[in-house]
Amino acid sequence: VNVHKNGHKVVINTTCVPVLDKQGDLVGYRGADTDITERIRIEEALRESRTYLDQVLNTVADPIFVKDRQHRWVFLNDAFCEFMGYERSQLIGKSDFDFFPKQEAEVFWEKDEIVFTSGEGNVNEELFTDAKGMVHTIVTKKTLYRGVDGTAHLVGVIRDITAWKTAQQEVARVQARYTELINNLTVGVYRNTPGAQGHFLEANQAMITMFEADSKEEFLKCP
Repeated sequence: VNVHKNGHKVVINTTCVPVLDKQGDLVGYRGADTDITERIRIEEALRESRTYLDQVLNTVADPIFVKDRQHRWVFLNDAFCEFMGYERSQLIGKSDFDFFPKQEAEVFWEKDEIVFTSGEGNVNEELFTDAKGMVHTIVTKKTLYRGVDGTAHLVGVIRDITAWKTAQQEVARVQARYTELINNLTVGVYRNTPGAQGHFLEANQAMITMFEADSKEEFLKCP
């Protein structure tokens, strides 16, 4: 680093070769200086930009990952590492087959290939087994990103919907149990819309039999 006459610092890259006399003794050096100040400034700006981007992505609660064309992870945010249950250093450069059951990894790769070959985004509901063996239900959105040099990378965002799926299954179970109980009653039970012009929305088997309808569909058409 040198100081210009106007006071600002200049980064110089010096290349030199030794100069020898006829006897092979060193008599000096011949060299050339190149001003690389702007290159260093750009490199520092890129590092600062990358650091800022990493900080932003690490504040996102959803797991985010980036894969290269060989399906290897090249970037992972903190949420992804926590979701997986591994340190980032254990994951970078590795692929799905290094951590997931074969059937899960095959699904991940299949969807990756759709994005890489078509260039179109993909959203898929999948199973995801973490380091503790817990199986999650996730929705993964994958998109293709191409750098200025044309290099393709896959960017993925994961949403864990395990709790929602569990709740949905519980609602379905309760609804099925409710329907079973209603249909086993010997008294007629029905549900209809309000008003004089209301119509039936639901009825149990006792109600259908009471009206001597051939089917539930026929009963629901009754005025």
